[in-house]
Amino acid sequence: MAFKYLLSSEKNNRYNFSSQLNDEFILNYDNEEFFTEANTGSGRMICYGFCFDVRNPENSTEDTIKKILNNKNFNETVGYLNGQFILFYIDKNNNLYSTIDATSLIPVYIDKKLSIISTDEIENFKIFNPNYILNLTNKSLQRITVAADLTDQALEDYVLSLLGNQYKYFSEQNLILNYKTNKYLKALVSVMKPKLYNNYMVMDDLAVEENDHYFAKSLSSDFSMKLVAKEDIKELSRITFLRNQLFDYEQFLKENDGYNNEDFLLDESFSAQPKYLQHVEINIISRKRAQSKVLTETGLLFDPFNVHAIYQTLFKNKAKNSNIITSVTQTLLPSLNFYDFNKGYDLKQVNQSLLEQIDELKLKQITADNEQFLLDTKMSFFNVSDNVDGKLSGKEIIIYPASQSIQKGEKFYVSYENPGDGMIFIKSFFKNKKNGQTIEVTINKEKYTIDQLSKGIHLHVQSKLNVRIQYKNSRNSLPWQKAGTLLIREK
Repeated sequence: MAFKYLLSSEKNNRYNFSSQLNDEFILNYDNEEFFTEANTGSGRMICYGFCFDVRNPENSTEDTIKKILNNKNFNETVGYLNGQFILFYIDKNNNLYSTIDATSLIPVYIDKKLSIISTDEIENFKIFNPNYILNLTNKSLQRITVAADLTDQALEDYVLSLLGNQYKYFSEQNLILNYKTNKYLKALVSVMKPKLYNNYMVMDDLAVEENDHYFAKSLSSDFSMKLVAKEDIKELSRITFLRNQLFDYEQFLKENDGYNNEDFLLDESFSAQPKYLQHVEINIISRKRAQSKVLTETGLLFDPFNVHAIYQTLFKNKAKNSNIITSVTQTLLPSLNFYDFNKGYDLKQVNQSLLEQIDELKLKQITADNEQFLLDTKMSFFNVSDNVDGKLSGKEIIIYPASQSIQKGEKFYVSYENPGDGMIFIKSFFKNKKNGQTIEVTINKEKYTIDQLSKGIHLHVQSKLNVRIQYKNSRNSLPWQKAGTLLIREK
C-alpha cells in the first residue's frame, strides 16, 4: 500500500485511517503498519513511516521516538535521524511540530498558510523543505543545523561513524537490493552486509549484459541473498528498498539556476547561507524522484546518506572529489574490492590488476603494509604466522603468502578465536581445478583443495577456528602467491 498521507483540519474519507493530533490537526493516512505513536510525560510523538538515530540505532521506530521523548531532545535528534517519515511532536503545551526525512525521499507539499501537508501534488502548494522543523501552531520555521567543520581525514571518519551502525535497526523487514554495476552498490552492500542474509537482490531491467548476470549471481551467492525478478517481490510484506541514489552527492554541488525559489518552502535562513549551499539545498529537493514514488507503492525507502548530519557536513566542507565512497567499502567490507563492478572485470581480471599493483609496490620496496598487518592481527581475534600478508577489518580477514617465493611443503597458518558460537564463512578465489590440487587447505582437521573453496563454505565453529594452507610444490611467481588467497569472516 502506498506511502501517502494528508495533514489537515478535517478527516478525509479518501484515506483508510486518521489520527487526531491536537484540536486543530488530523493526520489522514492509508497504511496502519506505517503509523507509530508514543506518549510520555514530556509529550506525544507520531511517526508515519520509520526512523532511527544513526548514532545508536534502536530496534524499532517506537523505541526511537520514546527515547527522543524521554531525553527531551527532539530538536537536537532530528539532525541524526534516517528513514522515510513525517514526524509530529506535540509538547505539554499542545504545540505541534513537524519535520520530514532529511532529503525528502519522495516529494511532500505544503500550502502557503502552513496548515496542510500532503504527499499529493496540489496546485499552488509549495514543496516542503526537509531542512526545517515546522511549528504548525504558530506557523514558524526553525532551520535544522548540525554540520561539523572538519579536516579531510576527520570528515571521512565522521561520516563512517554515522554509517557503520545503521544496519542494526533492521530486523523483520524484507530488504530489497537493486543490482547496479557501480561503486555505489559496493558502498551500500558494505553498510548493510550484516542484514543481507536471506534477503533479496533484484536485477534491473537494463542489466542484460553477461557480466551483469555473472556478478549479480556471484554477489548474491556470497551474501546468501535470493536473486529474483521484480515480479517475485510483489507478494512480500514489510518491504524496504535499499537505495544509494544519494551516494553520488557531488552532483548536488553543481550550480543550477533553472529552479524558481518561489516553489519551495524557504525563509530568511536560506538566503543567509553561502550561494553554493543554496544551490545544494534546492538541487537535493528538486532531484528526479519518479522511481522512488513508484517504489513507495509497495514499500518504504532507505538510503544510508539520508541524514542531515551527513549531508550538511559533506557540503559545508565542500567534500568534492573526496574518497569517502571508496573509504566506506575499504573500511567496512574490504573483500568487495575483489569485484570491479564499474569496469565489468571478473575476479581473474581483478586479481591480475591487484597482482600488478603489488608487483609495483614490491619494486618500490614497500613493506610497511605487511608489518602493520601482522601488528593489527595481534590486536584482533585473528592470529597468523609471520609468512602471511593480507587485510583485516573487524571480524573479517583476507590472507595470502607474504612472499611470492614459496617452498615445497611450506605452511601458512591463521586461527580465529570465536568469542561466540556462530557461523564462519571461508572462500578462496582460485577456480582452476587441475592446479588447485597443488594447494591444500586444512580447516579444523578437514582437508580441501584451494579450488574446492571457490564458491565459499559456511562452518559452525565453537570456540576456535584453525586454518592451514600448504603448497605441494615450490613456486616463485605472483599468480601462485595470490592463488593461496582466502577470505574468512564471521557471519
